[in-house]
Amino acid sequence: MFGIGIWSTIVLATGVLSVLAMFAYMATGHGVRGDEEAARDFYDEHGHWPDQTPEEAEAEREEAQKWARAQTSTADPDGVV
Repeated sequence: MFGIGIWSTIVLATGVLSVLAMFAYMATGHGVRGDEEAARDFYDEHGHWPDQTPEEAEAEREEAQKWARAQTSTADPDGVV
């Protein structure tokens, strides 16, 4: 009987600590959101991401434009591509 009380106390304490740890984790998770917002503001102002050089950004835009101009298949009146 005495052993069950100890195990119940250990399980209860573990549960309480787990819930407190989850609350602490959720409360501190907004720093990532702030970092993302700062990176987006930097992109809006400079035209490239903070960890990207202007040359890399230009090459990425050129590659995207190349794919945007790629030929696409169209179906004939019978629906054959």
